[in-house]
Amino acid sequence: MISSLWTTYWLFTEAVGGLIIFWPVSLFLIINAVAATAFSRIPKGSVPLLALLSAFFWPLLIIAVAGACWYTGPRMSASAIPTIGVTMIFGIQLLLSVGMIYQLEGNRWFATSVSLIAGWFGLISWFLAGMALTNVWI
Repeated sequence: MISSLWTTYWLFTEAVGGLIIFWPVSLFLIINAVAATAFSRIPKGSVPLLALLSAFFWPLLIIAVAGACWYTGPRMSASAIPTIGVTMIFGIQLLLSVGMIYQLEGNRWFATSVSLIAGWFGLISWFLAGMALTNVWI
């Protein structure tokens, strides 16, 4: 249990490190989010705001699955089930982000900026999870 928590924490720090390493993309997305916050209205009510913030749940779930199913054995005998599961979680994140952008009429710029940041974090998490689950590190 402690080992899974430690590997999940380590994968989270590596994902944050990926955000820092690819700083031009992260900076562009942050500038876009600041501009969207300044020039559009933030959704009123708790449901749209909760829907926007839920986009950040999926990358954390990807990291948690990768931390729990970390594989350290030979490369050829790695199970494909966790890798497929993580890919499906990332796909669900992308589909829900597109649906959320479509549903938040009048706040689409703000919703798009939040979804892009969450998608960027999800992409880095998905990439790290794929390496951890297959034991193929770049």
